[in-house]
Amino acid sequence: MNFSDYSRAIQHSLTSYMTDEELVNLLLCSVADPAGITAKGGEQYHISKATVSKLLNFPDVHFINDNILDAINKPKVRKLMAPYFEDYLVPLIGTDKRGNLRDELLDLIKQENFDKKLQQELIDLSQDTNDDSGWSIWLARILQVVMAIESKKKLSKEEILKKKRRHLKQESIPVHSTPQEIKYVNALLEVYNEKSENPIRNEEDLAGNKQFSDHFKRQRIDFYNAECVNRTCRELYASEEENPFDVFVQDIYDGVIDTYEKEYSFGMERLTSVLEKATLINVTRSILTDETKWIGPSEEKGICHMLINDSWLAGWVRKKNG
Repeated sequence: MNFSDYSRAIQHSLTSYMTDEELVNLLLCSVADPAGITAKGGEQYHISKATVSKLLNFPDVHFINDNILDAINKPKVRKLMAPYFEDYLVPLIGTDKRGNLRDELLDLIKQENFDKKLQQELIDLSQDTNDDSGWSIWLARILQVVMAIESKKKLSKEEILKKKRRHLKQESIPVHSTPQEIKYVNALLEVYNEKSENPIRNEEDLAGNKQFSDHFKRQRIDFYNAECVNRTCRELYASEEENPFDVFVQDIYDGVIDTYEKEYSFGMERLTSVLEKATLINVTRSILTDETKWIGPSEEKGICHMLINDSWLAGWVRKKNG
């Protein structure tokens, strides 16, 4: 069981629609409010829609703020979580849906490789859910256990520092491109086809052209090296509100867009010019350049292919009208 499982189960039982952002923040505030954890300016603690999406869609990565995870172990916070739920959460759960919620949570509890004593405690508490108070106590206790599981994903400061100081291990690259690569791969095939005497419609057609084949392999290496930085950022900077990888991508885009929009006779000229420009950009806003040894020419060029994948750039070959 993880935080995503827990919040999804509750979402299914609500009497009226709540966005994921609203529900997740309600759950996190059961810890933040009693602990006195606030947002900047002293406002109620709140995480963004983007962070909520990461938390729910990447359950194996640590995304919950470290202060929240630390606070949930404090006796005062634990004591106040159930009253918070009784006031703000349980009234939103439909009485006709509580049986299904109990069954869904019990299934998750029984599937989890808990300590047997802890597992039995949660099962026993489920028997006392005859009123709002019993529900509040049970849901608060499950969340405490879920948070303990989440905290195990958290690396120590020393482990994080060591990882930041090391060069990242090169990604294992699939022999054939994956669905994740479709857009930038197709953009590259258009470039090769424009210059080739024989039609190039897919990767197999590159086999007879060593120049294009070697070029294609380098581009895939660059893409996967950039993706490795992306994945590692999700792990090590999960508690940050702004992912430094996103800042890195924005810097590369801002640096190459004018070069990209120039007039070129062929797509290969545009591609080569943009890749060269990417390696010359002084990426200063992202803390990755100060805190890590992860950024090099390959990663900078790989971002350009990500820009194609994410439709920031439309492709390398300029379509001719008529």
